[in-house]
Amino acid sequence: MLALVLSRARAHPAPLLAVAVNVLIVCTLVAGIGATLPLVQQASLRSRLAEIPPDDAVVTYVTTYDAADSAAHDEAVRDELDTVTAVAGGEVVRRLDSGTYDQAGADGATWAFTAITGADDAIAYDAGRAPEAGGDPLEVAVPTGADAAVGDALSLRNRADDREVEAVVVGSWSVDPAGATSFGSFDGPTLVLPADDFEAVSGAGSSAKWRAVPALDRLDATSLDDLRRTASAALGTGVERAADAASATIRAEPTALTTQLAERSRELVVLRALLLVPAALLLLLGAACLFLVASALAENRRDEAALMRSRGAGPRQLFSPTLVESLALCGAAVAVSPLVARAVVRLGDLRPPLTAAAWIAAAIAGAVCLVALVLPVVLRALTGDRGEQLSVEKQRRRRLTALVAAVLLVSVLGALAVLQLRGFGDVVTGATGAATVDPFLVTSPALLLLALAVLVALLVLPLVLRALALGPSRGVSVALGTRFAARASGRTVPLALVVILASGTLAFAATQRLSSADAREARAGFEVGSDLRILPPASALRAGATEEQSFLAGLPGVTAVAPVRRDETFVEGVPAGVLVAPLPGAGDPDALPPGALSSAGRARLLDRPLRDPDTGVAIPDDATRLSVDLSGNGLALDDQVGLLFADPDGTPTLLTARARRAGVEVDLAGLLAPDSRLVAVRTGTPARRGPVRVVVSTDGGRLTERGLWLRRPGDPGVVTFGSPPSLPATVPVVLTSAVASAASLEVGGTFSLDVLGYPTELEVVAVVPYLRTATESDGDGMLLDSGSALPSLFVAGLGSPPDEWWLDVTPDRTADVTAAIGERPDVAESVVSAAGVSARLDDDPSTGGTALAELLVLTSGGGLVVGTLLLLSVVLLRRRERATQDRTLVTVGARRRDLLGVTGVEYALTTGAGMALGVGVGILVARVTLVSMTLGPDGRLLVPAPELHVPGPSIALPLLAMALVPLLAMVVLARLEGGSRR
Repeated sequence: MLALVLSRARAHPAPLLAVAVNVLIVCTLVAGIGATLPLVQQASLRSRLAEIPPDDAVVTYVTTYDAADSAAHDEAVRDELDTVTAVAGGEVVRRLDSGTYDQAGADGATWAFTAITGADDAIAYDAGRAPEAGGDPLEVAVPTGADAAVGDALSLRNRADDREVEAVVVGSWSVDPAGATSFGSFDGPTLVLPADDFEAVSGAGSSAKWRAVPALDRLDATSLDDLRRTASAALGTGVERAADAASATIRAEPTALTTQLAERSRELVVLRALLLVPAALLLLLGAACLFLVASALAENRRDEAALMRSRGAGPRQLFSPTLVESLALCGAAVAVSPLVARAVVRLGDLRPPLTAAAWIAAAIAGAVCLVALVLPVVLRALTGDRGEQLSVEKQRRRRLTALVAAVLLVSVLGALAVLQLRGFGDVVTGATGAATVDPFLVTSPALLLLALAVLVALLVLPLVLRALALGPSRGVSVALGTRFAARASGRTVPLALVVILASGTLAFAATQRLSSADAREARAGFEVGSDLRILPPASALRAGATEEQSFLAGLPGVTAVAPVRRDETFVEGVPAGVLVAPLPGAGDPDALPPGALSSAGRARLLDRPLRDPDTGVAIPDDATRLSVDLSGNGLALDDQVGLLFADPDGTPTLLTARARRAGVEVDLAGLLAPDSRLVAVRTGTPARRGPVRVVVSTDGGRLTERGLWLRRPGDPGVVTFGSPPSLPATVPVVLTSAVASAASLEVGGTFSLDVLGYPTELEVVAVVPYLRTATESDGDGMLLDSGSALPSLFVAGLGSPPDEWWLDVTPDRTADVTAAIGERPDVAESVVSAAGVSARLDDDPSTGGTALAELLVLTSGGGLVVGTLLLLSVVLLRRRERATQDRTLVTVGARRRDLLGVTGVEYALTTGAGMALGVGVGILVARVTLVSMTLGPDGRLLVPAPELHVPGPSIALPLLAMALVPLLAMVVLARLEGGSRR
């Protein structure tokens, strides 16, 4: 047996070498993917768990403090909470809190006592020392930065029961931000004391709180679902058991830990599904290539098999040499592929380790390759030549039956794949704790690619080749080459099928990679709205809207500053966000999906009531300060006076300033566009009859002394200048489909709604699936253009500052602008950049972003090498057949140049048509699977939906290289054979 195997190998060394390399490539890449997948999952899990807020990463029990039963309560609670920390480690922390104490001799100074056990290492003493129990007076530590210092004596009185406590400060404490997870935040100034002394300060309002803090940084994918189930039990039946054991009222505080863990579990399911898709594609392509090479080898060994059958060999003797040969090739590949993968495969910063996962993945890949290599020989050994002994009609019927069966089979597979992919979003968006992935779900893209490739190869390719053969041909090479390509579909279709799979895999991988990258960039714009999104601090800490806008507009590199206002409302019980933002402007000339607005709707949405140049009083471009004086009219002004300006396009700008007596002054530096006008001023007095004497001046120069009431007497007191603006009866609004459906509204419908707290008549000008704006939701809500809505809201009384600012920044100055804003905590609490969000989405493995892109590169690269080796193998295995064909052509007078031309044309037509059809199949599969394979960080379908982008050069150039290498080998072989004949 061994001698036979070696003799067969010596007869065809080159194809067997190509087979060995193909098997090694497939096993290496699959082993690398299998070994790296757990690391990618762990990296994704760690990064996402680190983002969980402290109060959402614990299980908390609370009860009233009882000094007599404190130990019993503690034991009963810890028995339940220890089950939570036992999964991955962690700690149970007890915190005892007293009521509020007033400090004697300090006006308004209040304190609360707390004692913490189980998290002492989370508290650092910056000065002095830690308090010790049993001191008289009580030893306490004050927060670092408090008014009290080490050595101070404190006389305190409990508000609830007048208990008096004398304490002395022995240290000052602070908490590392990470330590807040252990015992939570404090409501006010807190004195830390030992737990043994807490009874001395306890009284009415004292409580005991236990927090089970699981070690999320040590949690892995295998224990994630265990922790979720344990935490759910602790929050349900566990707290009831603790209360019964302690004979006390114990409650569990609300926490999102179980929800967070369920979402992380769902993300891991999504991640596994996304990252295993390239492995399935690679196995499919490798198996198809090996099957074709094995079929060609079996055809070349046909005489040998016939000789063995004539000598009485049975089916087992016929395929046993091939089985031994394939076992040797696949076994060697399985043995060395994890080692090779560790050396050459890199996924980001990760290299696959030599773990059991690597060997298991290699063994699975080797088994698939073994089946692909042995199956053609087994089928031939079992069937023999019985099919060829039938009549021509019966052979034709058998081929037709096989064709119909194959078409039906792959059609069913393709339909099932599409159905599974369509339901992929429902599978991953539902709460799940599944630790495995549906195998059919993983292989859906591969099955769809296979189904389409088979259908195209069996039904479309023969028609294409026959059409080319029937067309006008010039020259012997073209005429014969086209006819040879079309005459033997049984020979050309299998080769073209594998070429279709190889080129389809490349097209799918390249298209998916580019489209998903563009989708993540679009998502970044969706979340941020502009280049930079500025979130101001709390109102008490803000510098003021005018000062904020002036500062932001004056930063080098800022080209536009847009105020954005937000509100939350309900439409027929459905929560909806309200966004008032300038369109077009910072953030977006296209904040809406393409084609969402008709020309009439866009004109209505962007209509500017303040466009009339006669409305308002012109402000000189060089003006730096504006003053408005209403003295002598007996008019009152609000504390904050609103001033409404408009630029030549009618885009409004609302400034507010503090009133001084009967006037107001505002600094205009950098706030107004050229040729702006002051349109209106809102007073604190209802409108009266007749004109109003208003002196408007800039830098000491008087502009006007006369104003008009905008509304009838008794309405809000808004004074305008020049021609009064004509405000529309309704304000245009864009609704998302969810909101429109809930309110039963269509385009053209009107409704009333409080916008920013003011009743407003709205008219629907468009209904869109989502709003491409900065929002934390999936884009459900409504959008109003501030250019058309702000004048009506101003008249209604709007004077609140913007909720955020959107900035357009030149790309080279984004970092400088962000750093400058960071130095002004009174202007920005946080700065969100589109580039930062895009980088986060790219680096987060749970999106399948960078990790999936790198796997697709590996898949396409491996597929190209496998496909190239296949074509080389076919060229080598068909040398004998080509030599017979060449002798026939020489007999009828063909030249050697014609022989090479015929072979080249035949090869070019077969592979070229296969590549063209394969690219189409790959792009189609990418189009079908794009939404299902491009998901957000929470495992939900991405909003806005990804759009298809095809990278032409990235597909064409590798395919050209794959086609040219076998063609050059064919030319070299032809020249060598021609030289030997001479």
